[in-house]
Amino acid sequence: MPALEPFLRERDAAGFIGPRIGDLLGRPARLEGLRILHAWRRSYTKPQRQTDAYLRVCYEMTLSDANGELTPRLVHGTVHRRRPDGRALRHAEGAQQLLANDDVCFAAQVFPADHGLPQLAACYDGEALRRRLPDAVAAELGQLARLSITVASYRPGERCTLRIGNGAATVYLKLFRPSAAAAIAQRWQELGAQHGASRFPVLLAICPADDALWFSAAKGINARDALRARRYNDAMPAIAAALADLHGREANDSVVSPCDRAVLVVEAQRKLRKMLTAQLIDDELCGRVGVTLGQENAAIPQRQSRLLHGDVHAGQFVLDAGHAKVLDLDEMTAGEIERDLAMLIVDTLFADLGCVPPAAAISTLLARYTRHAVEAPDQRLLDWYCRLSLIDRAYRDYWRFGRQAAARCRAILSRAAGSGREVWR
Repeated sequence: MPALEPFLRERDAAGFIGPRIGDLLGRPARLEGLRILHAWRRSYTKPQRQTDAYLRVCYEMTLSDANGELTPRLVHGTVHRRRPDGRALRHAEGAQQLLANDDVCFAAQVFPADHGLPQLAACYDGEALRRRLPDAVAAELGQLARLSITVASYRPGERCTLRIGNGAATVYLKLFRPSAAAAIAQRWQELGAQHGASRFPVLLAICPADDALWFSAAKGINARDALRARRYNDAMPAIAAALADLHGREANDSVVSPCDRAVLVVEAQRKLRKMLTAQLIDDELCGRVGVTLGQENAAIPQRQSRLLHGDVHAGQFVLDAGHAKVLDLDEMTAGEIERDLAMLIVDTLFADLGCVPPAAAISTLLARYTRHAVEAPDQRLLDWYCRLSLIDRAYRDYWRFGRQAAARCRAILSRAAGSGREVWR
């Protein structure tokens, strides 16, 4: 998708948006800086469908007004390829077309406008939010006169987490697309009933009308920041114990749906084919990784299904006094414990931490996990899930950086084609 690639290069994207930012905002403004906050692409392997490809992006921008005052703003939108047959392009309701040429069409909205999250605009307005505060949230905050609202995380059209504070206390408001909050609330309620506030932030209130959940703030340092500071002996044991506690519960099918390994193989092979179509990898590497993944899956026995986090990385843990709290159970699922562990290992090795953690840090994680866990991880299965997580990591880099990520994707997938612990060591 060469026509879409410039929107994944921050300098090029700034060049497209900068001259048009005043039209989008409805007032004069100058673009001083831009970074890509989120990128998601839809691509197709069949040649006849490749012009249906599109890209969703979210940019975090720094703007200056006529007085030179700097303000941050988020802009999100969709980039479509021009279709030769002239079929109409579908844009989100309210999106404004910023760029249209022979190759692409880009339409965008300014946060908090979001067709997929219609409740977001009201929740981002301080006065409107104060009128909507549940009693438990108001009690947690105490002083309501001056509330600051900042974006903690945002995936346009799907979910947004707002950080709300007054200088003395902080709460988090998680907003979901329609009908998605109920199942997530049920998971939190079950876990909270079992563990209390020892392992998870407190669920303060559920607002079904807004598809919203309110949480207390977890006090402490984020584990990703601890790893950046090379505090491996603080972070790894605490993360291991928290994850082992979560895995100690057998999965309840009424709360989460079990994940089939065969489905994961099919999904991984689809991602490999898409990276092959984009010419990030060659036939030989694609075939070698895909065949190895399928053969090992057939040879490794299935293990007992446990409750899994589903989106494990160091940023999902907060450290305080030698213990860790687990955050963000939105992707909770059921499956083999090795899947969560592999996600964590691969993220730790490839996340932008400023350094690569030593092998001893991963060994500490696994040793402490085994000490606390109901059952020890199976080494062959852990290696297999690490292979799977490496494929997912390469594919996400492709999503985020496009062809700029070609060399990195090949390096990651070469590791995925390795044998045994070479996969993650």
